[in-house]
Amino acid sequence: MSTVPARFLGYSFSAGDLLIETDENFVIQNADGATSLLGVTSQDAANGVPMVEFVSQADRTLFNSFSTALDMRARMGPMRMRIGADRASRRPLMVSVSRLPHDKKHYFFVISLPFRLGMTTVVAGTDTPNPANTSSFLERIEGLLSEEPEDLENIALSIMEAPGVTAADDPMLKEVEKQLEAFSVGGSYATRLSDNRFAAVFEEDGAGSKTARLLLMLAENTGLELNATSLDAAAIASQKEDGVRAAIFSLQKFADKQEGFSVTDLAAGYEAIIGETAAKVREFREVLNDHNFSMVYQPIVYLSDEKIHHYEALARFHQENLIGQQYETIVFAENVGLIPDFDAAVLGLGIEKLLAIDDAKIRPKLAINISGKSLSTPLFVQNLIETLKDNIILKDNLSLEVTESTMIHDLEGLNEVLQDIRRSGFKVYLDDFGAGASGFQYLKQLEIDGVKIDGDYVRDAVTDARTRAFLRSMATLCQDLGINTIAEWVQNSEQAKLLKTIGVTYGQGYYFGKPQTSMKILA
Repeated sequence: MSTVPARFLGYSFSAGDLLIETDENFVIQNADGATSLLGVTSQDAANGVPMVEFVSQADRTLFNSFSTALDMRARMGPMRMRIGADRASRRPLMVSVSRLPHDKKHYFFVISLPFRLGMTTVVAGTDTPNPANTSSFLERIEGLLSEEPEDLENIALSIMEAPGVTAADDPMLKEVEKQLEAFSVGGSYATRLSDNRFAAVFEEDGAGSKTARLLLMLAENTGLELNATSLDAAAIASQKEDGVRAAIFSLQKFADKQEGFSVTDLAAGYEAIIGETAAKVREFREVLNDHNFSMVYQPIVYLSDEKIHHYEALARFHQENLIGQQYETIVFAENVGLIPDFDAAVLGLGIEKLLAIDDAKIRPKLAINISGKSLSTPLFVQNLIETLKDNIILKDNLSLEVTESTMIHDLEGLNEVLQDIRRSGFKVYLDDFGAGASGFQYLKQLEIDGVKIDGDYVRDAVTDARTRAFLRSMATLCQDLGINTIAEWVQNSEQAKLLKTIGVTYGQGYYFGKPQTSMKILA
């Protein structure tokens, strides 16, 4: 018979499926609820059994650290662990463990099926870093840092590196990730950012001693020493939106191993780095608010007769220190999360320019760039669809060109957005086709009207037979799929002739015209 008061059972079962009480040696005293999750048929079958016997070998190092970890904090989890009576019955479950402040001789485990907590059954830790995981983690960190500063007192954002470990698939790196997640706030605020770099959010005691002890225990568990520094979450949150964006930017640069963003750099000068980045964020926001930019237009021609088919709109900034820095400025906007605002502003200006030409018969066609990151932002997508529907008269004159598609990890979700755009009557093109290893996968999963072939293929196609073969295969595949192709970086007549011969539809480059301040009105 369970000795756990009914109110404790009710509290536990509001979040879990099984409540286990153990003694100080983690021997099960009571098991209430779905004991089938342990692979046993009754509570009595679990009583007297060491809890560790239900834990997979891969998770036992973590389990054995609970006693030490709970000396520093009242609870841990939920964390993913494989639980069951034997190898055949073990499966990923969410485990939380706590110890009451006045009772050091009992531990309480709440075990839940992952779906109850909105989680998958994937066990924490992957053989190699996943960009989608990093992106998701940074989004959650941004949400955390957007809380009120007083709610984040004694919350530390730690960044870590395992020096000397170069193999991305080193099994100890996987173990570090798994244990960091277990020790993190809520068991869900930790990730492997890149090969040997990590980030996690911990509860602190105000002096940094808890994090230091956790990292020491982690080193003992895995044999890996971690260089680390901790950032004050409340201090970041107090800087409001611009400071939060600057923090996320710094984390991404740390993940990318950018110069000036190592653990040592951030430990020595984090406030200065954040301050400088926040100032750049404010500066870019002012550019948008003041509409301190304009557009130039580069022609895209039919290769069959070299007549203009449409123009691509390209942003030009007027602020003195941003002149000639278009690419760098837009990349920065993507990194700090301002690209949806910028894309919306450029789209609005493009629509304004087209509507200024009253006669639809002479109105030119214009392609506006939209970042893949923007198309992953629900509010931006909602406003985009509404804007297009409000300007349906431009459906034959306005198309969208998806840039930075490598930022998108949910291709199925992106395709749904693209089909909403196409159903509204507007054409969609995919930029930089062929760049990277995933281009053909994008083409398989995304229904689009055309692709822009990466300029690297065009540049070398005339002189390099291998490049020419790839270019021809891309053109043939797109023809078979009924997709138009645009070749960029066309610099001379020899390139234009080759592209026409192998079946590319359109061409763009200085050979046909440099970006210009106006579009030709159709005769």
